Amino acid sequence: MKQAIIYSLKVTLTTLLLSLPITFAIMMAYLKILPIIISNYSVNVHLDLKDAAVFIAFTFCALLFNMRKINGIAQSVYHKKRIAGNALMTSIALFMLYLLVFGKLMSLAVDEFLVTYGPSFLITFICMRVFQLRKEEESIYNDSKSIIVEPFGRLIYNRKEKNWYGVVPNLHPDHNIELSISTESEDQQIDDKVELVKKLASDYDAIIANLQYLIFRRFENTNFEKSLDEIKEMYNLISVDLKSDSKTWWLVMEPDFKVASIYNHYQRFTMVDREIVWANFDIDHHISSRMV
Repeated sequence: MKQAIIYSLKVTLTTLLLSLPITFAIMMAYLKILPIIISNYSVNVHLDLKDAAVFIAFTFCALLFNMRKINGIAQSVYHKKRIAGNALMTSIALFMLYLLVFGKLMSLAVDEFLVTYGPSFLITFICMRVFQLRKEEESIYNDSKSIIVEPFGRLIYNRKEKNWYGVVPNLHPDHNIELSISTESEDQQIDDKVELVKKLASDYDAIIANLQYLIFRRFENTNFEKSLDEIKEMYNLISVDLKSDSKTWWLVMEPDFKVASIYNHYQRFTMVDREIVWANFDIDHHISSRMV
């Protein structure tokens, strides 16, 4: 959580320092140019310091909320692009609700709103993209033992979680996946577990097809129903965690950043051997989840 707080403070404090002078400069330029474009037009542009502080507070809370640890996953899934988009939209929505409740929104024309608050929104977004977000696990892995595991590359031992962890390119043909292999200790041999991961990689298409089908059935016959082809475009495997019993797998499907908010959450599954025994949504008991 330390890295999340540092990142959030960098974003919000920089926004606070820059938004006032930049907003003031834009306001002055707008007021000077506007009479040239439209005569006899009056505007009201004034950024209240209290409003700026409220927006900063909303942004800070939204950032921390979007960087909370995801239950059931050993690693913090930190995707800065998604965090920035979700946090910014949430903070803007809350801020507009705040303005509406206190009667400050309806009195502003569209251009007045954009000139008054637009610079703060833009500065916040730029700060979110510019500042680096270091994963919480980097501090955990400092000075940890690491090994090279073919064909998956380097894995680092996390003493806190008691697992070997790495972001590997050989489970999915198009993108890297977070791989965790749990052990009793860092000295335990993992050759047999690596063979299980290799077998999982060879069965990848069948496993993912099953998970995507379960997600499809989750939304089937609801107002949020999507076709199976659409589900396949919307969700991809992001995390594989082989537990210490060498039978239990935790699998996490990540939604694409473009999906609507109703679909914008991680789909988590527990697989024993090749059978899905749990998900973070109700699995229809009529659905066969046995995979080849």
